[in-house]
Amino acid sequence: MKFGEISESEYNEFEKNHPLGIFLQTVNQYHVLNERNWDAKLVALRNDNNQIIAAAVLGSRKLHIGRLYEVTGGPVMNYNDQAVVKTFADEMAKFCRQHGGLILRWIPNLHQAKFDDHGNVLETMNQAAKNNLELAEFQYNEPQKVENGHYSKVALSYEFIKRLNGLNAATLEKSYSKDAQYSVKKAKEFGVTIRKIPYAELEEFHKYTTATAERRGFKDKPLDYYQKSFKAFKDDDKFLFAELDLKQYVILQENEVKTLADRRQQLVEKSEQHLSKHRAAQARELEDQIQHHKKRIVRANKLITRFGQKPVLAGSMFSVQPQEITYLFSFMNDEFRDFFGPYLIQDYMMKLAVERHIPQYNFYGVAGDFSGQDGVLRFKQSFIGNTYEVLGTYTRVVKPITYRFVRLLKRIIGH
Repeated sequence: MKFGEISESEYNEFEKNHPLGIFLQTVNQYHVLNERNWDAKLVALRNDNNQIIAAAVLGSRKLHIGRLYEVTGGPVMNYNDQAVVKTFADEMAKFCRQHGGLILRWIPNLHQAKFDDHGNVLETMNQAAKNNLELAEFQYNEPQKVENGHYSKVALSYEFIKRLNGLNAATLEKSYSKDAQYSVKKAKEFGVTIRKIPYAELEEFHKYTTATAERRGFKDKPLDYYQKSFKAFKDDDKFLFAELDLKQYVILQENEVKTLADRRQQLVEKSEQHLSKHRAAQARELEDQIQHHKKRIVRANKLITRFGQKPVLAGSMFSVQPQEITYLFSFMNDEFRDFFGPYLIQDYMMKLAVERHIPQYNFYGVAGDFSGQDGVLRFKQSFIGNTYEVLGTYTRVVKPITYRFVRLLKRIIGH
């Protein structure tokens, strides 16, 4: 087996067709890393027939002493093949050592457990992969706890995934929970629309994601991350806004008021001056509905005064891969919560996945809190899927003597 750097075209062909391919291990992400002051390389392992059998976007950045080398979401390979894992690890460690590396970190795109909505383990998996990583001299790093909405700085510990196999455009919505079906239906009735935004609107997108991050107590990505991702991933990234034309919404509500008022009037006229108890109840119900729609009109006009005719209700960023669509970042403007914009965005992207025969939809990070208090998890669960615990982060020290010296120095100076 032979290790070395490879071309973008070779790498892209391998990653796009491998079952463990992920946006974090794409040529596009390689460009994003280099644009954001990482030093990224495309490396691979070939068999004796010169076929690529393992590959990785290997990024590095400076530490106080030496460099950290990291493969986030990879490497892309068969982790059950002990010889491949060991050889790729040894050769990559050698490469890192030759280029000033101190630590090599792998964060594989694998899961170790599958859970139901109540936190019960349904299945354990990839135990052979864990063993092979340890045999390749990697040490498992315990994940940092999630506190106040902050995920581990290194990697997520849990993610929520919906399998799309066997679903089509006609059956997809029926696969959601009743709550999600209702929310999608209401968003459509209200006239909510989904729009893919251009590069010029990323500043507005970032303004909203930053506000959401501050409200929920976590740190947003900087604007340049979104801008560089947009340029590098092109159509493989989707930035979407859910919007509502409030003037059209008012017209819809006014039409409903007129329709209901006509029905109520017909009911009264048919009763010839005398309403039975049943018809009286019907008339009261129609009047309640009329008042409900009138309240919506009043509220909508106030929202127009504050936010303009066509406000942004919510927005999200997605990555589209042959293996999966990944839901990455999002925001919701609280004033428009009851227009259900986030539900329609998810429905829009899942329909795209089904249309393109993409087998799974990754809602990405959740905290692993099954107490019922995690609103983010409840939202994702409403589309029906499972929570998975990721395999985790594995670290191999490539310069042990220097590493021990650095640790000793940190203890001495108290850092």
